[in-house]
Amino acid sequence: MKLIILSIFLALSCTVLSQTGPEISIGQEVYDFGTVKLTNDTLVANFYFKNSGTQDLLITDVKPGCGCTVASFPKEPILPGTGGVIVLKYYRSSEGVINKSATIHSNAFNNPYLVIRLKGEVIK
Repeated sequence: MKLIILSIFLALSCTVLSQTGPEISIGQEVYDFGTVKLTNDTLVANFYFKNSGTQDLLITDVKPGCGCTVASFPKEPILPGTGGVIVLKYYRSSEGVINKSATIHSNAFNNPYLVIRLKGEVIK
């Protein structure tokens, strides 16, 4: 019985350790604007990422949680060892706390649905 359990454990360990493919690494998952004045300008946050995996990383979509945030992202494959930037633009139309998110959809085996966030406060 112990031999069977040990065999299963070793097989699973080898599978996990041998996973290869695209892997997304991001510098920061939360961008803090701090306290900003209410204007008609947009706030821009850059999220730098890297493909730390062994195969091309494909970002298929970045879906903001609301209509006040717009995302742009690279459409071409990200080669292993290289990176890029995802840009979130937040339209500050009223005062209050900023707590917005967007989900990065990719083929990364480590985190195919990575959530990034914007935070801060808009004052008069």
